[in-house]
Amino acid sequence: MEEEIKELFKRIDELISKKDYRSANKILSKLTSKARYDGVSIDIIREIEKRKILIYDNIFVPLPTIFSSIYIWILGLILSLFLFYFAMIYQISSEYLSLLFYLIALALILVVTHTLSHMVLAKLYRIKISKVYLGGMVKLQPTVVAEYSSYFTASPEKRKNYHAIGAYVTILTSLIILLISFIFYVHLSVKIISIIVFIGILITDIIFSPKYSDLKRARREIKIKEITISK
Repeated sequence: MEEEIKELFKRIDELISKKDYRSANKILSKLTSKARYDGVSIDIIREIEKRKILIYDNIFVPLPTIFSSIYIWILGLILSLFLFYFAMIYQISSEYLSLLFYLIALALILVVTHTLSHMVLAKLYRIKISKVYLGGMVKLQPTVVAEYSSYFTASPEKRKNYHAIGAYVTILTSLIILLISFIFYVHLSVKIISIIVFIGILITDIIFSPKYSDLKRARREIKIKEITISK
């Protein structure tokens, strides 16, 4: 097994040196899966995480370290909710102004609630967050990277919940916003956009669930028993 791991690390490093980060990420996923099932040392886990961060730094847009804190996302939620309230207050005077503030608030709320949900469970489950990136494999929502040494030692149930919560919260948030738009908003354009966003989120999760979504990762984790990490 050690020889196979060394060979995978060698292939990853070669691809990184060629700046072929997406191919390197595929090999890294294979290596990570092997670590999950066979069990490896904590040093190997750290080496895997080190390369993951390096690869993600070149695939996505890394956010400053402060965004790895749950408190910055709580502040973001407060600000986005305030903006959403502001859009409702001024909707009658100007449809265009109301629509503009609504769109900004909608995007912020969906991004913040999705990320915050991962952060909250990570905090409860004592899973450390290594880094947060702008963008993901499919959606524009941020990608939250957990520290593998704490993530792998969490139970399968906790790892499953950590992933699944993002999808559930995004769907629930878009549904609540849809209901609010129909109850409180007077402009038809806002209601139409709310419907499009809600249906779009449902369709995106259904189409991409088998390969990329949080729900796919949740199903993967529940199939894996306790991960063995040696010192």
